[in-house]
Amino acid sequence: MEGKTVFANVADGTQDPREAHQNEAIFELTVTNKDGKKASSRMKMIFVPATANIKGSRVIAQGEPLNLSFESNITGNVKYIWEIYAKDVDYSLIQYTSKTPDFTFDTAALPQGEYQLIGYIKRGGGKDFLDAKKIEKLTIIKRNIKLI
Repeated sequence: MEGKTVFANVADGTQDPREAHQNEAIFELTVTNKDGKKASSRMKMIFVPATANIKGSRVIAQGEPLNLSFESNITGNVKYIWEIYAKDVDYSLIQYTSKTPDFTFDTAALPQGEYQLIGYIKRGGGKDFLDAKKIEKLTIIKRNIKLI
């Protein structure tokens, strides 16, 4: 049998759950007939973790637009969720959900400093549920003002 690639939420016991790793398994089926004769078949499956990458600058001058986009190996009817957290705060300051991978945000409301930017991509529900998450640092710096 040929190997089959399956996209999956893969838990492999690593220390950092944000690291994506590929796992594989070999399944074997043995059938025995009434005469005691056996036949076997093996299948190797490769489980590819769902991935998400964020494109765009994560160092922005205060008041400038933040323009980001997702890259992912998840396809189909997906939902993108963007969240921004301040340091030492356990609730999101900003949450934005979209059916497209692009995120634009006016940073005027965010004070200078470091934030945590989390991007999620999700597809389906139940046994067809698939998701990936990417965590990045977002830095808002002082805007340079030109005097005329």
